[in-house]
Amino acid sequence: MADPSWGLCTYRVADTETLGALRHADGAVVAVPGPGYPGLIAAVAERDELEQRLAGWDPAELPAVPDAVLLAPLRYPRKLICAGVNYGSHMAEMGWARWIPTGRRGSSSSRPAPP
Repeated sequence: MADPSWGLCTYRVADTETLGALRHADGAVVAVPGPGYPGLIAAVAERDELEQRLAGWDPAELPAVPDAVLLAPLRYPRKLICAGVNYGSHMAEMGWARWIPTGRRGSSSSRPAPP
């Protein structure tokens, strides 16, 4: 089970963005051991190596990175997937009308996802 006391993050110091760990207890950003990644997306691409490196690692007593600016964790994603209510007419054109939610906006639908 994952340790809920910290999570991976992307932060910037000066003009350099890198992978770090955000301690939930105090909101401090700490450096992740080993070679740096330019953020969380790059680290996830090497997740097997990163998982081995962080196995048993505990950032609880590490010093905070001075002047770290916390950034959005997944900056510049390679792919965006969107499904908004404004796509209903397009789904109907494609013959997927039965998959269009009939509830009010913001309500959940119990319909399965289209094939």
